[in-house]
Amino acid sequence: MVTLPRLVVAAPSTGSGKTTIATGLMAALRASGMTVSGHKVGPDYIDPGYHALATGRPGRNLDPHLVGVERVVPLLLHGAAGADVAVIEGVMGLYDGRLGTDGFASTAHVSSLTSSPVVLVLDVARMSRSAAAIAAGMATFDPSVRVGGVVLNRCSPGRNADEIRSALEQAGLPVLGLLPRDESLATPSRHLGLVPVAERDESVALIERLGEQVAEHLDLGALLDVARSAPELEGEAWDPAEALREDDRAGRDIPTAGRAASVSERVETNTVRPVIAVAGGRAFTFRYPETEELLEAAGCDVRSFDPLSDQALPEGTSGIYLGGGFPEMYAVDLAANTSLLRDLRAAVEAGVPTVAECAGLLYLADSLDGVPMAGAIPAQAAMSERLTLRYPVAIAASDSLLTRAGEQITGHEFHRTTTSPPAGPRAAWTVEASPASPEKSPPSAEASPASVEASPASVEASSATAETSPASIETSPASIETSLTPIETAVVAGETAVVDDESRVSRPTSANSTDASANSADASANSAGIGANSADASANSAGIGANSAGISANSADVADASALTGYASETLHASYLHVHWAGHPHLAARFAVAAHRAAPHFPAMAGKCGETSDNPPSESRHGGEMPAATDLPPADPLRHHGDVEVGEGLLDFAVNVYPGERPGWLEQALHDSLAPTAYPDEEPARAALAKHHGRARDEVLPTAGAAEAFTLVARARPWRKPVVVHPQFTEPHAALEQAGHRVTEVRLRHEDGFTLDPVTVPEDADLVVVGNPTNPTGVLHPTAILRALLRPGRLVVVDEAFMDAVPGEPETLTGERAEGLLVIRSLTKHWSIPGVRAGYVVGDAAAISDLEAVRTPWSVSATAAAAMLACATERASAEAGERAERIAAWRGHLEAGLRDQQIEYVPSAASFVLARPGAGVREALREQGVAVRRADTFPGLGPDWVRIAVRPEDPTDQLLAALRQTREPS
Repeated sequence: MVTLPRLVVAAPSTGSGKTTIATGLMAALRASGMTVSGHKVGPDYIDPGYHALATGRPGRNLDPHLVGVERVVPLLLHGAAGADVAVIEGVMGLYDGRLGTDGFASTAHVSSLTSSPVVLVLDVARMSRSAAAIAAGMATFDPSVRVGGVVLNRCSPGRNADEIRSALEQAGLPVLGLLPRDESLATPSRHLGLVPVAERDESVALIERLGEQVAEHLDLGALLDVARSAPELEGEAWDPAEALREDDRAGRDIPTAGRAASVSERVETNTVRPVIAVAGGRAFTFRYPETEELLEAAGCDVRSFDPLSDQALPEGTSGIYLGGGFPEMYAVDLAANTSLLRDLRAAVEAGVPTVAECAGLLYLADSLDGVPMAGAIPAQAAMSERLTLRYPVAIAASDSLLTRAGEQITGHEFHRTTTSPPAGPRAAWTVEASPASPEKSPPSAEASPASVEASPASVEASSATAETSPASIETSPASIETSLTPIETAVVAGETAVVDDESRVSRPTSANSTDASANSADASANSAGIGANSADASANSAGIGANSAGISANSADVADASALTGYASETLHASYLHVHWAGHPHLAARFAVAAHRAAPHFPAMAGKCGETSDNPPSESRHGGEMPAATDLPPADPLRHHGDVEVGEGLLDFAVNVYPGERPGWLEQALHDSLAPTAYPDEEPARAALAKHHGRARDEVLPTAGAAEAFTLVARARPWRKPVVVHPQFTEPHAALEQAGHRVTEVRLRHEDGFTLDPVTVPEDADLVVVGNPTNPTGVLHPTAILRALLRPGRLVVVDEAFMDAVPGEPETLTGERAEGLLVIRSLTKHWSIPGVRAGYVVGDAAAISDLEAVRTPWSVSATAAAAMLACATERASAEAGERAERIAAWRGHLEAGLRDQQIEYVPSAASFVLARPGAGVREALREQGVAVRRADTFPGLGPDWVRIAVRPEDPTDQLLAALRQTREPS
């Protein structure tokens, strides 16, 4: 017998505030010094993520459908090991389960299985004594469910609260607290559930605030008394190693080398731990923690990688697990990481065992909404108008890496994409649409819900209660679109999927903030709902959640009776179906054994990108014609330059060279430099540059353009952790890799305007390279931000190659004397001398000395030295300023034209503009005789971006006319 204080947070319907109360309670109890374990009824990935933030422990799921009734208590004990108290958040309404099964997999079912008392959350914003009637009915409906008390949500002290409390006490139900309406909690909730890992500061602050509110307004002592009233639990905690041994004993078909050893014996005797690469980061946030625990118990070394930023799989990868997430939200960014896509495809094609669920399926496809993906399976994925929601028993369609034909597995799907074709030559599953009766279900899936497809906006807020709706941000029709979750709308005509997260999705309705939850490839349980204590007109006015009669056949369509889905082979298993491996540990065992047997995969150097033939095939690896050469990614993206975009007869908006003629004085200096027959002497130029910037001679170093400067930096020291801030000019990244360094990327985000936050740079970075203004974004970072990067033992290199295009150069650091700071400048673009490699470095004398020590003698030509000398005069400074002013005016004209066509762009301070006209526009412009620079070779950008060089108004008007023509419907 095990003593575990525990309680279930439940409600009569979704939208009542379960997640608000449950997450806040977890945070409050943890803040009081207790160790808290968070759990979620159902398959939801998102709420457990926020439970993890509140508790500091992994969030766990308790789902009888996914893991089997017999494993619910063991998994609860496993997740709560070492905890002082467990808080279990319910799903939908307390008794809402699969229709026709007496509430199978409902919150009440899990409460009964775990003998956990229930704390009932009532949203009383629109009721008085009726709240007590609802609670009393809930408390007496099922004798196996014990309601230990009630929390009144969106309720402030006063006469109405006293009336409700009195009625509840007469019904024998104590009030454990009143949580008042708090708009500071409601507003951020529009973003929760869709917040990537890298953006969780707001979520952490919100959860802290929730904890403070719960601690202030709820009786924590009384809540703990309810939790401590739970009886002792029979059974033992789930153990991943024991689960694998049980599968061995059950005689599962687990392939082992020579059929000589069970998986557990193999683990004990094998000293080599195969590396399992598990996708993580912002795009792949969904997986159950038990999956990794099973793999580790099977002797695997589980390592996370980020498909958005890592350039290659972990070294020695012997297995790949691609779980769920939001790939369609990050498709362009995923496509931009061409190095990893190539490495992933090579690993899959080489037979590295690979499992992909939902988001992983899309990532392995040829394309997602036309954006190139890994191309490891012959499928095209695209967003669909219909939401697919299934909670089925699936039957293995064939023998494969994970399954044996005919095996039954319980799982769930939640996605709004489709693949074409939906299944490969060897399908992964046959998914049944009609529910099996409990008596005929497999042992761990007694009552599988049906296969259901639902419209994401099928239930809308009722206007009948508008007069009583509080003035909350969630009910503001001007900015918020409010509806029940797609999962809630799936309770249709006797067939249901028992999944829910807590509240509706509330998202701004602009084009750039589409309801990402509905668009998610597999946001299993939609938004996190942590703002559910704000007004919720729909949940309480649509007939108490999803059981409203208003949900008609128009809300959801039952899928076909059965269908073949997914792609399978001896080394691959990819489908939309999410499976909780704790319920089916033999899947983990088979995957682990395959990884133990696989040859480790060692990627080529990530950034080299040169593994392409000089004669590319005319057909794709999956058949059909290859795209035109201009549509294909360059063989080496880091070495791609805009000059290759330009061709005969093309209007040049690809190369960032000032379009005017060189000044006569510069032309003469270049000509005169060729007269002497002696070796070049850079000393006069060095002295002139030092004087120009007010620096000492040893603080300046002329170079053969910025490119040589980046090479010198790469070779100057044995860098331990060099960081390049992207998207930016790729030459420093390429130079570092050529010198044998592994580069860490910090990718600035479009959503943040490509601005830099110094805290995103790893603290242990000893080299940081950043552009200012950055090529290709044109963003000018404040000097204070760049100074914040400085650390003892770190070199910060600021690429100011385009600073002379900024009138007044307000953010230059050439005059800054700071240890560990170097500034790189170039004369090439601003002075129209691309054929003369002329640049220089200004900064820390010690760092300059290190660069000079690895420089080739006479690397700076006489012509380049002459250009530096000529451009360091007062006359040159005056003319440079005039050129910068012209560039600013031309840029303003270009940006105005882009705004007129509603083409997204990044406001620029440089001689170019980064615009987002859409994928395929660059190629269409080329057909009309206009060359712009592709941007998908810059890490972090995709094929929908282009960089447009600033030109005078007449050619700019030609560009804008061509843009308009390419975007007009044919």
